[in-house]
Amino acid sequence: MPEIVLINPGAAQAIYQGLSDEFTAVEPPTWLRMIAGYLRNNDYSIEIIDQEAEALSVQEVADRVRTLDPALIAIVVVGHQPSASTQQMAGASELVKADFGVPTIMVGHHPSALPERTLVEESTDYVCDGEGPLTLAALLDDVPLNQVPGLVWQSNGDIWKNPRAPLIPVDELVGNVWDLLPMERYRAHNWQCLDGSDRLPYASIYTSLGCPFKCSFCMINVFQHVNRYRMRKPKSVVAEIEMLYTDYGVRTFKIADEMFVLNDRHVMEICEGLAKKSFVDELNIWAYARVDTVKPGQPGLLRRAGIRWLALGIESASSHVRNGIHKLFTRDDIFATVRMIQAEGINVIGNFIFGLPDDTLESMRATLDMA
Repeated sequence: MPEIVLINPGAAQAIYQGLSDEFTAVEPPTWLRMIAGYLRNNDYSIEIIDQEAEALSVQEVADRVRTLDPALIAIVVVGHQPSASTQQMAGASELVKADFGVPTIMVGHHPSALPERTLVEESTDYVCDGEGPLTLAALLDDVPLNQVPGLVWQSNGDIWKNPRAPLIPVDELVGNVWDLLPMERYRAHNWQCLDGSDRLPYASIYTSLGCPFKCSFCMINVFQHVNRYRMRKPKSVVAEIEMLYTDYGVRTFKIADEMFVLNDRHVMEICEGLAKKSFVDELNIWAYARVDTVKPGQPGLLRRAGIRWLALGIESASSHVRNGIHKLFTRDDIFATVRMIQAEGINVIGNFIFGLPDDTLESMRATLDMA
């Protein structure tokens, strides 16, 4: 009998309707995996239910939970990108209505951004404000509720919000619980494999957490409540990719970092380590960067490491609109960076936002033309 069951809620059908049957990605739940790995490494017994990957109904999840009979359930609400976490509430809200018969806590980016509101609006016993592992560990250790770090809870109609737990060293959040996941069910985005690469098996990993930038629209740092960039040891990252390739046959990857191409030494050591592997030409990896973080000479190394796609947050064609959200690069910078990346055989994904505070119909038309 596990002490805790961690659930990745299924929201794909509600978000994408019929497109979810074939076209959308089905990603391993990275944040859930990191929490689960921390707990297992600290001798807590765990089980994972990936409702989205297994396409389980709420009733099927509830039946499985009752069979497992845990002391605690954690519903981890994190999207494929952190900013998509609120979309996952479509599935999480239905899950917490089920009668699991044991205490339930909601963890993740949406609950951490709106902890009191989540506690009031959802049928959950507790909400976690922060990363999650230390909060869950304290609950499992039967620490008094008013002493559980990061816990948001109710008593006699009053809402209590405890001080957050300290951030955990990132190398303790590696999340090596791949053996508990339905690996055969994960698949890449269809566009990532337009070159004929296999959509499955597929894996997403982190090499760093957080972001030092302060884009006004972004909630990437909400789980840690500080603009901080925490990097894993590059050798650990390379070893994880090699393990996934060797043990599970994964060749198609997503580096889920909020900003992978940022710290030169971090990127260089990971890419050089991958470039030395005999299987590197089989890899199809995509990652995130910024227009102003990709440096001359870097795209060549990225491509030699198996990175075939870079996503750039361009946001708007209007410099006025970009300046308003604290993205201070120019139109020339955008086109120069895109061409530099493409010249090394890497595809570019341009991320754009319509309806930013300074947007007008004219600026949005210009953004569409640029895209």
